[in-house]
Amino acid sequence: MSAPRERSRVAFVDWLRLVAALQMISGHTLDAVLADELRTGAIYGLWVQLRGLTAPAFLVASGISFALASKLDDDGAYRALRARDGARLRRVVRSAWLVVLGTLLHALDAPWIVDVLHCIGATLLGLDLLVTLLPRSRQVGLASLMIGAALVALAAPIDHAIGAEAHAGPARLVLAWLDHDGGSLFPLVPWAAYVFLGVAIARVALPEGARTPSRTSAARLAAIALSALLLARGLEVAGAWGIVPAATASDWSSHPAVVLERLGLVLLTASLLSVVAARARLPAALTALAGETLALYVVHLLVLYAAGVGPAELFPHALGLGPSMALAAGMLALSVAVALAWGRLWPPIEARLLPRLAARGARRDPSIQAGRQGAASPGAGSSEPTRLGTATRSPSRTAITSPSNSARASSMKGRVEP
Repeated sequence: MSAPRERSRVAFVDWLRLVAALQMISGHTLDAVLADELRTGAIYGLWVQLRGLTAPAFLVASGISFALASKLDDDGAYRALRARDGARLRRVVRSAWLVVLGTLLHALDAPWIVDVLHCIGATLLGLDLLVTLLPRSRQVGLASLMIGAALVALAAPIDHAIGAEAHAGPARLVLAWLDHDGGSLFPLVPWAAYVFLGVAIARVALPEGARTPSRTSAARLAAIALSALLLARGLEVAGAWGIVPAATASDWSSHPAVVLERLGLVLLTASLLSVVAARARLPAALTALAGETLALYVVHLLVLYAAGVGPAELFPHALGLGPSMALAAGMLALSVAVALAWGRLWPPIEARLLPRLAARGARRDPSIQAGRQGAASPGAGSSEPTRLGTATRSPSRTAITSPSNSARASSMKGRVEP
């Protein structure tokens, strides 16, 4: 009799990615083609607010996935992972590739700006550095909490201190990573905070990793969400009374109250999805799709904003509600089809591109050696980095990406704002 199959995925994270991906693709399409006269009213305002949660949802999911892949719930497994040089090197290569891909997507307009792929890739590299430096898993969780809190607290002051004029010279190559004024859609301050806090939250909400009961994760996510929302409300009241600076249009995405409010709403959604996931299992195709959000992101951007022929170029702010929604549905269908096809085609290509890393990781991976000796159960899943940085692997690779931003990103052509 074989050993029990190891649970290596957290279903609510897949659900969260799928919901965010739906909002990302439909949101970008509608924002690109919907006529200006239809952009009014309470329903449109609510839709804009919901779009603002897409980026935090992807980034928090990225942090949770990193915590699971790094075995932060099990100190022994974490130490074993740190000894697997090949696996860690593969993860670093994939994280660095995100930064390169983000730069390529902006190569023709503004190659210096920092978009979501830059933000995720650079943050995952920073987290991998923490894993390299810190011998205990709880130290990584605590360091992630401290870094995330610091980014939230310092975001608005940094935004005000730098100013748009500082981005005029060569310094913009560095400053673009720190604030929005140079055109960056997702600078590390404050957006990396969602990833770091996602790591810390996973340590609390998923104490047994992927084996944590859904009722435990749902209750803890809800408690953290309510705490974040209460703190956000307290900062809003303090801002109204002049105790702390209030949020303004210029620093909206960077203000601590806004960051905490978005974090709380995302975690509240994740708590609800944890309950749903315990009762409704995702079909295999959707589970696979949850691991291809990078492909979804790239495909829909390339099609939507294709120079001269993309819908955003042909019908800028020109379509009615019906045609806009039909176009969004078509864009979603096309992106899903290409992403699923890519999920089947890419793994053998990747295996050929990184054969030495794969072989080295196999030699250093104790679980693989044990499996060769018959000690591991057949087909047991492993929680290890995927090609987008982190996530559990089995049955599919899990990618992180594609968030959404606010109206500010739209005013900057929004071409690669997820």
